[in-house]
Amino acid sequence: MSVKLEVKDLRREIRRQRQGPTSSSTLSAIPGSIFDETVATLLGNDPALNFLAAIDEVEPSTADWVRALTNHTYHRLVGPRLQQHQALLHQLSDQVLTMWDAVQEMCRWLAGNLLRSYQEGDEDLSRVVWVRAEDPVTLELSLPGWSESLLLHGETGPAWYSPLDRQWITLTMTTGTEGVEDDLAATALTQMLLRAAGEIGPNSDAGLRRINFSPSCTETIHSSVELRGCQDRLIQLAGKLTGVAAGVTGAVRQVEPALPAETDKAGQRLIAILRELGASPRIDSPAIIAASLIRFSVTVEDRRRAGGLDRLALEIQVQFGLATPPLLGFDGERLLIDLPRPDRREVTFDEIRDEIPSANPVSGSAQAPLGVDVDGHLRLIDFSRPEDAHLLIAGRSGSGKTEWLRTAIAGLTQANTPETLQLILVDLAGEAFPAWRESPFLHSPLINTTDLAIETLSALGDEMERRYLLMRQLGIDSVGAGLAGKSDRPIPRIFFVCDEYTDLISGNRQKRQLVERQISRLGQRARAAGIHLVIATRHTRREIIRGLLDSTFPARIGLQMGKGIESKMLLNQAGAERLLGQGDLLFRDGGSLVRLQGARVRPGSYPE
Repeated sequence: MSVKLEVKDLRREIRRQRQGPTSSSTLSAIPGSIFDETVATLLGNDPALNFLAAIDEVEPSTADWVRALTNHTYHRLVGPRLQQHQALLHQLSDQVLTMWDAVQEMCRWLAGNLLRSYQEGDEDLSRVVWVRAEDPVTLELSLPGWSESLLLHGETGPAWYSPLDRQWITLTMTTGTEGVEDDLAATALTQMLLRAAGEIGPNSDAGLRRINFSPSCTETIHSSVELRGCQDRLIQLAGKLTGVAAGVTGAVRQVEPALPAETDKAGQRLIAILRELGASPRIDSPAIIAASLIRFSVTVEDRRRAGGLDRLALEIQVQFGLATPPLLGFDGERLLIDLPRPDRREVTFDEIRDEIPSANPVSGSAQAPLGVDVDGHLRLIDFSRPEDAHLLIAGRSGSGKTEWLRTAIAGLTQANTPETLQLILVDLAGEAFPAWRESPFLHSPLINTTDLAIETLSALGDEMERRYLLMRQLGIDSVGAGLAGKSDRPIPRIFFVCDEYTDLISGNRQKRQLVERQISRLGQRARAAGIHLVIATRHTRREIIRGLLDSTFPARIGLQMGKGIESKMLLNQAGAERLLGQGDLLFRDGGSLVRLQGARVRPGSYPE
């Protein structure tokens, strides 16, 4: 039996190694992905979006074509993608600007090449649209000492064949921090896949031409000998990632079984349902098989003919025999349909722990694992950001609420030391946090009474004021990055984590008011002082969510709920009532909802 590894996971690991161990792989990969998607569309075959749509009616001159390509690329390709990721990209402003500079340089390069074709007599530029190698390929890899062989599967791109130059070309973007070996690795992987696809002969000595924008344009022709030498190291890396290399634990989650027959049948049934409703649907891309669900992306020419989403969800529920209606939503013209996976797979903390960024020894780390998205990427929450400073979590019993808290705490303690992180854990039932009963990270012993929680919240408010005084003395605005060069002694971040807020405020009215007053005090100013509130509740009644909690907690996690009105109360829209439980969640911190699968910490896997 062979282990399967997706090409995108291997490319992601190459990119992660470029950026170093302290980089957030989820965030830092976004600008590069936007560049790759933009180039693929601009040089693709869609007449409404490729370069022809930009220059078709423009006089042939370098300046005019550059201007037309740049405007088209921003408004039709880059802009919508930036809007899609705006909640995450505001903290990557430098990388986004570098990416846009690279895109503009790419437009200048493309305009020059197109004009060269035009001036050489090829006035019908539709004939010089480059052929993109995009069909998925599967390549079997094996080395002596491996426990089993490995199947590398995915698209060969980003690579195009230029008839004008009779050469395969790959366009890349780098930030200037990557080394030559890293660039070579990505190019070598592309050539290896082109050979597997039959685009380059097995005995051909043809190299690969790489145009890189960093953001200035540079051109490199990599010889076949040079690339093959790097491919040996790539095969070894693939073995380490999947764990087939002896004595190595893979850091990348093992790719899901393909389920081709079942997935194809489900897609055909969805198309039939939409046609019955009068829509003209088509599936343009393969389904995504995530840990707990299968996501289908269906293009619908007329959204009105698909009927209301609620009606469609109920129809799908009936015809597929589902326990609840599936979660549906539109992404532009594409209808996203999430069906529960019949062989659901658990995501464990051991699988994601190597992707959690390590901390600065003085400022520590404020990042914790949120969950894994449908593409297998780990998403992190950064509590140092204003929109993520305090977190409210809600879900019914069995939804995975306590498990999520445990995983978040495990991620924080792995990345920090007791000198950079302290925990205040409120567990009135005494069942949520037994693994941390003797932890050196505890600010105080586990809290199991309302009176003790009120006393601790009051002391935490006093600590906040003390820290503001210290920050004024040091001349800094916030705990964390502001300490650099100001102090050799860390100021630990303090996380106040409550497993069940309803239990904390269910006593007499006076105690509830005391709790709410202290939470309001901390919620307004505690972030800059390095103090964060993480509150979980199984009840989303109006009197609990609206008012104090609504204004104090900008970031929200919704796990499985009983009713749509509960989801609207927490997330401002329905959807959580259709989740699958056991860590299936929706996250929002001001932007669009993101569906993730939370990880579970197995006994014996807690960081020490």
